[in-house]
Amino acid sequence: MSERKLAERRRLKLMRELEAANENLSNFAYVASHDLKAPLRAIGSLADWIRTDYADKFDDEGREQMQLLIGRVRRMDRLIDGILQYSRIGRMSEDQARVELNEVLDDILDLLQPPPHIQVQVDPLPTVWGEPARIHQVFQNLLSNAIRYMDKPQGRVHVGCADEGAMWRFSVADNGPGIGQQHRERIFQLFQTLAPRDRTESTGIGLSLVKKIVELYGGRVWLKSTLGEGATFYFTWPKQARESEL
Repeated sequence: MSERKLAERRRLKLMRELEAANENLSNFAYVASHDLKAPLRAIGSLADWIRTDYADKFDDEGREQMQLLIGRVRRMDRLIDGILQYSRIGRMSEDQARVELNEVLDDILDLLQPPPHIQVQVDPLPTVWGEPARIHQVFQNLLSNAIRYMDKPQGRVHVGCADEGAMWRFSVADNGPGIGQQHRERIFQLFQTLAPRDRTESTGIGLSLVKKIVELYGGRVWLKSTLGEGATFYFTWPKQARESEL
């Protein structure tokens, strides 16, 4: 058999394996959304009912433990949602469109409602081409992290943009706690969070989503940070969508 035919067979085999993997991922998404979330909601409802109806039976420690239980159920619910979002990137897509980023940032800040001690400055931003929901996810995850982990009495978050020829380079900078050199790759991995689980509601999926979305569009994500002084997340986004890759 010729090398060309062998290569074609290997290509077809790989395509079948990829299709099978995508089918398995779709099945997982279905199970996660139906078979896991339904009993989880029931547990949350029951715990909330017990906490309310038996409030006078609990001492301070009991009330704290019930609140902890309800918080863990909610975190698990968000974790499942995050896994579903992650699994769908690259498989399920919406129509691409021109997206006014200044309007996107207005919507995100209206949704996040930063506390009074955190000032958010947004430079004039361009219009980009892509899936609106994906672009929204990228900025929302970066901004919500900057706000959630702010440890300064006067917090500052700055969203900027620079022209790099065929790409836009966006930045989200803050004067928060910063991130150590040893963690700068790990934070983009799935389920990774630097804050202790008992002190944060993070699922450890947000930055993984950011990285996967940006790289799907041919961009890249990186970080510069000084411990105690803050962090700046950068990502690039093409000025023109490369539709053949999406």
